Amino acid sequence: MDGDAIVARTIEGKSLTKSQYVEHIEFIGESGSDGAKTRTSEEVVDDHVLSKKEEG
Repeated sequence: MDGDAIVARTIEGKSLTKSQYVEHIEFIGESGSDGAKTRTSEEVVDDHVLSKKEEG
């Protein structure tokens, strides 16, 4: 897979290449261990995915 290919998007819709995605995941892991607020998959779905369906 090419390092410049878009492989993911952030919750804000920012496109991420493979290398950016890896950095993003590593940052999230480090932030969580520093006491930053984290969310479960269920919270993300409830707060963001389902609310978008209700709006549209």
